[in-house]
Amino acid sequence: MTIRHMRRNWRSIAAMVAVPIATIGVFARNFGEVAALQNRVAPEYVEAPDAWVPFTANVTVTFPGRPPVVGRYYRSSNGSHRLETGPTEHDVRVVFIKNIPEGVHYLRSDSGWIREAEPGGTAQTSPPRFRKTPMWSEYPYKLAIRKGESGSVTSAIGWTAYQVTNSQGVMKLKVADLNLFDVVTQRPDGRYEKYTDIQVGEPDPTLFVPPTGVAVEDRAAATISLPTAAPR
Repeated sequence: MTIRHMRRNWRSIAAMVAVPIATIGVFARNFGEVAALQNRVAPEYVEAPDAWVPFTANVTVTFPGRPPVVGRYYRSSNGSHRLETGPTEHDVRVVFIKNIPEGVHYLRSDSGWIREAEPGGTAQTSPPRFRKTPMWSEYPYKLAIRKGESGSVTSAIGWTAYQVTNSQGVMKLKVADLNLFDVVTQRPDGRYEKYTDIQVGEPDPTLFVPPTGVAVEDRAAATISLPTAAPR
């Protein structure tokens, strides 16, 4: 083999090797660009407990020109919750229960107890995760809303909170230690909902089902609103 032939063969071999190397380089660049893009758009979630934090609380809902609605709220460590409301704490008119293990909700009103399957049939066994968006900001005050505290939401001591205001102007104060639960909700129409006297701990499990022996009517699944409207 002449030197000329050897040089020609080496050039051919070099060309054959260069093609896959170039291809690998293109893939590497593309992969790097995709990874960089994913890093840029990866959502940032607000830190909160991964498991449901059980607690009980008093709730007050006020409306301009109407009597306030008061009541009690209970949440279990499995995510079930109960809200009972009325014109006074001793005059409960409406009870709403969401039972996570059963995948149903119960509603008690003047017409008695009803039971409906949760829409979609999917139980929320884990707390929701919230993405941090420009609507979220650190609330500048502390919330003195634990049991025995003043109930002030402009305190120097207490829970920290996030303030979230959506595009409709609804403002909420969310406490991370309670799975970002809305302890305050204020709407542009003047409706104001506030949770106070909060005590962390497991409520009585019998609170998340109707009392033993009462008649319960089964109904087809339907979307209903939480019963916090002021009594007529």
